[in-house]
Amino acid sequence: MAGYGSYKRGGETMSTDQDVARFLQNPSIDQLKQNPALIDKVGDKLGSFCVEKKLGEHQLRRIHERLLALYYRSKKLVVKQVYEAGLDKGLNTELVRLKYFIAYQWSRLGRDKGKDYFEPFMKLVDQVKDFEAIEKLLYLSEAVVAYYNYHEEISKRMGGGYRR
Repeated sequence: MAGYGSYKRGGETMSTDQDVARFLQNPSIDQLKQNPALIDKVGDKLGSFCVEKKLGEHQLRRIHERLLALYYRSKKLVVKQVYEAGLDKGLNTELVRLKYFIAYQWSRLGRDKGKDYFEPFMKLVDQVKDFEAIEKLLYLSEAVVAYYNYHEEISKRMGGGYRR
């Protein structure tokens, strides 16, 4: 029987920490689709990382706001059932813009400081092909911002010495 923080996959007990590490090494929209609980675990890990590295919440929120706008725009297309042939050209353009916006936010911090946060998002944006992928990317971004605030609050209460 798999214990807390683990589960069975193909008869083998897997740790959710192993899944998070594997995901961060090779981020995949398909992994998020197949294992929605991974969104929470990766969001927690990245939120904690962003606090430890003292990344600004405004950078995370700006990326999240762009994803949110993209999500609502694509949702309108789904509702109109214009979405059947894949993403519309306008949404593909918005995805490209999101990618260079992420690159810009990353450049403001320096390549090494934000690598663990920005690199997975850059790779995930390249994999978006449908509404569900946009939705999972939005949920991951949402989880990162939420956990960032959670870990930042704990850090403040502990006098800035919080380490996970």
